[in-house]
Parts: sequence; C-alpha cells; structure tokens
Amino acid sequence: MWPFSKTKLENDPVCGMDVDARAALLQFHKGTTYYFCSASCRASFQKDADKYAANPAGSSPVREEEATHAGS
Repeated sequence: MWPFSKTKLENDPVCGMDVDARAALLQFHKGTTYYFCSASCRASFQKDADKYAANPAGSSPVREEEATHAGS
C-alpha cells in the first residue's frame, strides 16, 4: 500500500470481517450502505437484512454457523 493512500475499512455485518470499502460488495438497506467480503455474506444479509442490520457480527450473538463466509 502506498503511504499516501487511505484505505477505508468497513465491517461486514454477517461475518464481522474488516473489508476495504473500495473493493467490497455493497448492499443498501433502509438508507444505510453495508459492505461485504463475499457474495455469500451479501446473500445471507439479503435473506434477513433486518437481523444483520440490527445485530452486526462482532457486536451481537449471531450464531457462528450463520456468520460464515466463502473461504472459511
């Protein structure tokens, strides 16, 4: 990474992974932009967006088997 570049990290609400906002997959929900590390995390969010929006991974007791992503 170049010393003058600023990477903006966002938290994937499904798995809790920090993702580069410039490269992440996006989903808009109720006026908020959410960022995802993988298509599978975004698909999980799309199936139950209100659950993940209210209780993002890393800040709530979302069951681990529900918070998996590709490559795990």
